[in-house]
Amino acid sequence: MSLSIIPLSVSGQLTSDATSLDSSSYSSGSGYTMTLSYSIKDGGSPTAPKITYVTKQGSTVSETIPLYPSTQIFTMAKNKPWSVTPNPLVSSTSDPESERWISTQTLSGITPNSGSTTKTFTFQHQYYLKVSSPYDTPTGYGWYNSGTKAYAQLSRTTIQGPTGTRYVFDKWSGAASGTNQKSNPITIPTTMNAPKLEATAVWKTQYLVSFAVNPDSGSTTPSGSSYYNSGNLAINAISSGSGNSFVAWTQTGSITITDPHSSGTNAIINGPGTITANFAIATQTPTHLTINCQSPADLNKPITITGKLTDSSNHNLGGKTVFLTFTTAANSIGWTSIGQVTTLSDGTYRFSWTTNLPPIGSYFVMAQFPGDSSHKCSSAVASNNGTSLTVVPEYALGALAALGACFAGFAIVKKRSALHR
Repeated sequence: MSLSIIPLSVSGQLTSDATSLDSSSYSSGSGYTMTLSYSIKDGGSPTAPKITYVTKQGSTVSETIPLYPSTQIFTMAKNKPWSVTPNPLVSSTSDPESERWISTQTLSGITPNSGSTTKTFTFQHQYYLKVSSPYDTPTGYGWYNSGTKAYAQLSRTTIQGPTGTRYVFDKWSGAASGTNQKSNPITIPTTMNAPKLEATAVWKTQYLVSFAVNPDSGSTTPSGSSYYNSGNLAINAISSGSGNSFVAWTQTGSITITDPHSSGTNAIINGPGTITANFAIATQTPTHLTINCQSPADLNKPITITGKLTDSSNHNLGGKTVFLTFTTAANSIGWTSIGQVTTLSDGTYRFSWTTNLPPIGSYFVMAQFPGDSSHKCSSAVASNNGTSLTVVPEYALGALAALGACFAGFAIVKKRSALHR
């Protein structure tokens, strides 16, 4: 009996073996496996990291890594690169420049020839502290782990600006607090403005202001020369004796006096300059001064005061401030301010005085020049031949006798009410 060979059966067996061999060459045992997850330290919800690797079939893929305690097995080709990105992780809802999650672990490598591993990549929650200052170069800015403490700090607290100007550190604001060069500890994050943390140095602008008296017949508070904060400054003028009285404040630079004719007032400091308290003294020698006062007879109508300021050599004094005051007694030191006016280039000035004085009475008008480096302070209180005050009626020269009288050193202005006309 002879045997028969059936090729079909053999062929079928060969096909089956070939399939088995192919499957074996790409089985999990022939690659490298990673069981992966990631965790977040100190809270937050960043976007999940991904692992990029080469499959056993030779394709490069990127897959999301699950959040611990969930895990996932990734089967990779041997001797091929892998990497976890991004690092740091970012949030989908916050500014990536202010909040992040960073890992210090190795997040890339080459798969070995065989074996497996289990990894959990840990990402630390961090916040960025911004430290800003209009002056100086602050320190303390950077990334901080959540729950740690930080400090904002300056290297200097006083910065010199343009002439007569400086900037002085005042306090910390925003995420920081305190008034010292180094802030109080900042707990990262602060509950006030997390995740955007900014510590801001607040500065004050100060200006150099010098105080003076003219003439040397009183004092001021403050006094001398010092730096003062921009804004309002309370000032006071104090007379040194019974023979003088305060007249008005004058100033140079970017300074405004709230009430120039009040001994106690405020100065608005917007730049460096000088503040001078001007006093009237009964014994001082005046600069040559001529004033013409034209006054209407009717009550509460303006009195026009015109004058010309010259030195003792009859040279015109332009750009000078003349203070006008009045009193009811010839030798009184209780002068009340009328106002002030600046002389023109030819030394002349014009001032309109609307009064609410009693309708009947005599009033002595004084014009005072504060003086400068070349001329002494002038005052109509001291009468001499170098000072002339003349009262001229507005409507008719013939009314001069009815309106006032001319005195050397004083202008007498009379006002009448309608009931006494």
